Amino acid sequence: TIKVSAGTYTKSCNNKTYSTSGTTNVTNTWIVPATGQYKITVYGAQGGDGNGETGGKGAKVWGTFDLTYGDTLYITVGAKGTSKTEEYTGGNGGGGSAVKKGGTQNGKDGTLLLVAGGGGGGGGDNVSGGQASNDGSSSGGLNPNVPAPTTTSDGAIGDGDSTGGKGWVSGFNFSGGTGVKRTKVTTHTCGSDTYEYFAHGGGGGGYSGGSGAWSNNKGGGGGGSYKSGTDSDWTAAEHAGAGKVEITQIKYKNCNSSCTGFSDADCQ
Repeated sequence: TIKVSAGTYTKSCNNKTYSTSGTTNVTNTWIVPATGQYKITVYGAQGGDGNGETGGKGAKVWGTFDLTYGDTLYITVGAKGTSKTEEYTGGNGGGGSAVKKGGTQNGKDGTLLLVAGGGGGGGGDNVSGGQASNDGSSSGGLNPNVPAPTTTSDGAIGDGDSTGGKGWVSGFNFSGGTGVKRTKVTTHTCGSDTYEYFAHGGGGGGYSGGSGAWSNNKGGGGGGSYKSGTDSDWTAAEHAGAGKVEITQIKYKNCNSSCTGFSDADCQ
């Protein structure tokens, strides 16, 4: 979901005032309609359930930004991770949600404003939510052959080929990783082979991707987050369901209190 409450130019009051347009749904490309100050809040998506464990919740990140009429914002909203109903199967990680200014729709360019990490997919226990830090999590057990997720990296592949979430290194795409069902076969010289099954949750997408679970019957790691602007902050594992982005204009440029609907506090 993308919701915007912003000003629009009007021809009243000496051609310098704005009227609020209310809350509307917009596409993934948004042209700023009025110069002013905006509060932006992004919510990462929750990971999918798997092997009886609920997926980790997404992070919440917010900040305030001075934007100019005509600026182009690109917005990506994380998809909730797919839940898996089959026994011993890990859920997919949730996608990260983000906003950047300028650049291209999917490229690693422009000015990154905010990223909220998605939660890891469930796998039995130890799932991680979206992180209140730049680095993704490897809470489901770290692949000993791959370093822990660090700033902007994709999440590591877990055992059984559960995959990590996408990070900023891959561009403006913060999709969650895939959870899997791992099969372990033990061969016996006498008698039939034996089969064991284990769930491995996928990692959440984010500024750095969370890792896929390495240990058996574990959830995936949560994606990292990024904040900038003024009055910015974040909380980990805050948001359930699909990702969300909210943009609200809180200050208007070149307006004055004599114009209907505005007070001095509304004007920059």
